[in-house]
Amino acid sequence: MAEKIKILYIDDEMDNLVGFKATLRLDYQIFTAVNIPGAMEHLEKHPDIRVIFCDQRMPLKTGVEFLKIYAVPTHCRCAFC
Repeated sequence: MAEKIKILYIDDEMDNLVGFKATLRLDYQIFTAVNIPGAMEHLEKHPDIRVIFCDQRMPLKTGVEFLKIYAVPTHCRCAFC
């Protein structure tokens, strides 16, 4: 069996994270974070994450700010905000 593509979803609303993971968990390896520090932990532990979905309106940084700083320089293939 092929290794599942790893996806990170960042959103400060827990209901969104739960629904996202429940919907895609069978086909993808899903990581979720409620904030930027949590997302950074996942990216440090799993540098092979290939897709990042990020809420635009979050505390500390907007989704676009986060993706510019952390997703663009990595090997992430797709980033959505």
